[in-house]
Amino acid sequence: PGVLFLLIAVIMKWPAALHMSHAVSGLPGDSTGSMYDLWFASSQGFNPIRTQTNGFLAFPTGLEFNGSILLPGLIPFTFGVVVTLVGNEVLAFNILVHLGLMLSGLSMYYVLRRLGGSLVLSYALGYVFMLCTFTQFASMQWPGLVQMQFIPVTYLLGFRVIERPSRERLLGLLALLSGAF
Repeated sequence: PGVLFLLIAVIMKWPAALHMSHAVSGLPGDSTGSMYDLWFASSQGFNPIRTQTNGFLAFPTGLEFNGSILLPGLIPFTFGVVVTLVGNEVLAFNILVHLGLMLSGLSMYYVLRRLGGSLVLSYALGYVFMLCTFTQFASMQWPGLVQMQFIPVTYLLGFRVIERPSRERLLGLLALLSGAF
């Protein structure tokens, strides 16, 4: 199922998919700010373990990096910084958006399959989740908002804790929930 959802994400973002390292679809604004954050974090030595701020923005206190506090933002942002070190900020931005779209649909697919949904229904509603206005609009502006897979993943972890309770599963769910709010 992951390959199909990745293919759908590439089709949804087709102009950017052709030029992953030097073009961004959507309006300028948060997208360029996100690329600046990726550049700044990669050039200044990003540390995902602690909160970091950019002293050039929001003087005199500085501005926190995108997702430096919330777990659902921190994981993709850290991945984006690593991609920036290998490629560039535009490539990292586009990869984050494509992966966010793909993982959003895929995670909803798995929730529906877990709930007993048919194969066709699970694919269809995973696709609908990818297409929802908020996710599609956010994917053109700020990559942190397109990381919607954490909502269905939270449900999946909750199901696991209920089915087979264990301290490790409960701690994983609590870590995800505490980092999400």
